[in-house]
Amino acid sequence: MDFALSLSVAGTLASALGFLVTIVQLRRTATATQNAANAIGALKNRMAKHDLLSECLIATKSLQHAARALNNKQWDEAVGTLLDAQTSINRISVSPQAAEQLQEEAAQTSEGLIIAISDIEDCIESETQYEAKELIMRVRKFASKLDAKVSSSNQDILE
Repeated sequence: MDFALSLSVAGTLASALGFLVTIVQLRRTATATQNAANAIGALKNRMAKHDLLSECLIATKSLQHAARALNNKQWDEAVGTLLDAQTSINRISVSPQAAEQLQEEAAQTSEGLIIAISDIEDCIESETQYEAKELIMRVRKFASKLDAKVSSSNQDILE
């Protein structure tokens, strides 16, 4: 009977030890899973920020190209590049990574570009001159803002 009792106690201790090891392993697994989820979230955030900066860079280059085309009175070229810029600016205006102020400015700029593109197309159709000075200034101003955003945010991406 003493032998059976000893075996029973040893079996209970082994079961308790196995249960303890299982609990420790489950905790380690839960911690690893949480760390992986946090890393994935950080990576998604970083990728979204990189996508936003890419759109800012595309919009900046398109706006700069459009300003040159407008300045040289190359209306068809200006319309094409303004449409490209407007597409990128629309993406910026709805990006959750963009600051609210940037989203609002992008939306206003996009609306202004739609009107300007329509005006330029009307002038092309009617073969009249389009006065581009004000548009060139607005385009260059917003391009500068986007360029500053890209320059200041690039450091965050590299870290």
